[in-house]
Amino acid sequence: MTLIDYIFNAEIGKIKIDVSSSCNADCIGCYSHAVEKDPTKKLPLEIIERVLEEARELGIKQLIIAADGEPLIDQDYFFNVIEHATQIGVESIVYTNGSLITPELANKLYELNTSLLVKRNSMDHQRQNEMLRADLSERMLQWIHNLVNAGFDYKRLALESFVSKVNENDLDDVLRFCRANN
Repeated sequence: MTLIDYIFNAEIGKIKIDVSSSCNADCIGCYSHAVEKDPTKKLPLEIIERVLEEARELGIKQLIIAADGEPLIDQDYFFNVIEHATQIGVESIVYTNGSLITPELANKLYELNTSLLVKRNSMDHQRQNEMLRADLSERMLQWIHNLVNAGFDYKRLALESFVSKVNENDLDDVLRFCRANN
């Protein structure tokens, strides 16, 4: 199963679980600002594991982690969920802003056969930071390169963009970056 299958094949059985409502960005256009959140409240891992196992018995093949925040904020919790999914044969697809992906994490995510959708709204650092409302653009770009260096390509890595008046003329550059990095 590839990232292309996830994006274009509507018949794939999947389950979405949020693992964090904490975030190190405050992106314009993010729906999570619409509700009040408590980042200290998380489902116990035992419940997530049971839900994943029951979902797998029902034919679910993919776990989508598209958190109300940045899923890699609590890496121990995140990797416990991903590792359990992998152990029971469920592929993981993770939406992330990419700002916390060190070379070590990139390698670990690759080894766990995880696919990623990483936020990139502009290749211009100032506009990217304006959309994030955080100074993360340069780090995010470097850490996208960490993923490519770990072996991620178009089958398991995609960039996700939010389009607004701030970046409406920048998407060609994002696309060129994607093509240049496979």
